Amino acid sequence: MATAATHYEKVGLAYFTNKYGTIFDDKMIANVFATDSAEARDLFNPQLVLYVAVLGVLPSILIYRMPLVLCHKHLNLRMPRI
Repeated sequence: MATAATHYEKVGLAYFTNKYGTIFDDKMIANVFATDSAEARDLFNPQLVLYVAVLGVLPSILIYRMPLVLCHKHLNLRMPRI
């Protein structure tokens, strides 16, 4: 679940980088958390929702629906010889 949240965060940062040319560093991330609701409301738009849906939610759904195949040869387990 935390991995998905991190993925959505990265998609949001990618949107603002592509749209406004913003480069995010540690200080910019701190500013994101210091943003008030009025400023956040101004930045929130349908294009952002579409961006996150296509690059965030859709890939998450596809990955979730993929079957997990566990192969013993990739586990690299050593069985004791008898």
